[in-house]
Amino acid sequence: MENEIYALPDNWSWTKLKNVCSLSQGQKISDKNFPYLEVKYLRGFKEKKMIDSGNYISAGTKIILVDGENSGEIFTAPENGYMGSTFRALDIFSNVDADYFQYFVSTKKELYHSKKRGSAIPHLDKKLFYTTPFPLPPLDEQKRIVEILDKVFLKLNQAEEKLNLIVGYNDLKNNTIGKIDVMKKSILAQAFRGKLGTNKFY
Repeated sequence: MENEIYALPDNWSWTKLKNVCSLSQGQKISDKNFPYLEVKYLRGFKEKKMIDSGNYISAGTKIILVDGENSGEIFTAPENGYMGSTFRALDIFSNVDADYFQYFVSTKKELYHSKKRGSAIPHLDKKLFYTTPFPLPPLDEQKRIVEILDKVFLKLNQAEEKLNLIVGYNDLKNNTIGKIDVMKKSILAQAFRGKLGTNKFY
């Protein structure tokens, strides 16, 4: 289902993304030098570029790609700077943990990718984004979920990195990496159904 609704724990509730966040263009300022926070720089593929005007955001701000192939992907600004033109700042409301929000939106990557608008340069379908059902637990529970996900994803990402360093055995490596990806999706599915328990792997 595109926007799946399922049973939640009693102290959780369903809402929509429009009720927990909004998109903005940051604060327009000029005559101050800051890094240009574009996709290639944030991915480590490009050197830092300093500019003296733009849409300012502070370090730690969640920003979402709204244009391009990877529309819907969320980044965290690593430093104060000017937001790239393909981004919008995510103003996440105080009753939602920003990392919980980011983990959840990552589960909708395929949905947003398949429903991008525009033929030349695809864009995030903002109506679809804002109307996405969002499972909302109490804030303390959100933080507990994030703590577990951070730990388990760190282990899984480290395993992937070690596999990628191995020379040869490509079929075995790809098969194992595929299994890790399936495991990640399964863990996220549990997280947003309120089913993350005390599994020893966590």
